[in-house]
Amino acid sequence: LGAPLRSWRDVRKGDCVVTFSRDDIHAVKRLVESANPGVRCCVVYGSLPPETRAEQARLFNEPDNSYDVLVASDAIGMGLNLNIGRVLFRRVLKFGGDVAPLTDAMLATVDAAYRDDARRLRQRPADAGLVKQIAGRAGRMSTTFGSGGGGVTAMEPRDLEYVRRALAKPNDAVSRA
Repeated sequence: LGAPLRSWRDVRKGDCVVTFSRDDIHAVKRLVESANPGVRCCVVYGSLPPETRAEQARLFNEPDNSYDVLVASDAIGMGLNLNIGRVLFRRVLKFGGDVAPLTDAMLATVDAAYRDDARRLRQRPADAGLVKQIAGRAGRMSTTFGSGGGGVTAMEPRDLEYVRRALAKPNDAVSRA
């Protein structure tokens, strides 16, 4: 894990920018494409039809076109083979389905750096297991980036520190599969 990205101009071929809101996915796509003329982004999120997700993955994986960047939600962990060199977390906050304001007991379980956001936005940081699953998509074997391993970073220093801590946590024991 290196330093957080300074600018959308630092996004490069093979990057997957992860964010957890469909609206933000489309906003990030516009930001990346306007900061990097000639670069086009594919998008993947859970409510896309499976055929569309597969087509976006195919376009991203195709080496000889201008679809060089993927902007996605955690749906990248849903059975898609993706040629990702680096995972870039746009933010780690994720809507948890809480329609009502979070209670003090719920807020007590949220990382202290995110409590104000959780209260205001009703979003919480993605849990460590999900962060690991998403980060593990970078540099997978039998991809262009498999031999050198993949990278993981974030746009914001606070999010990068959260990702570092999440990746350092021990994996939960599996009692049965």
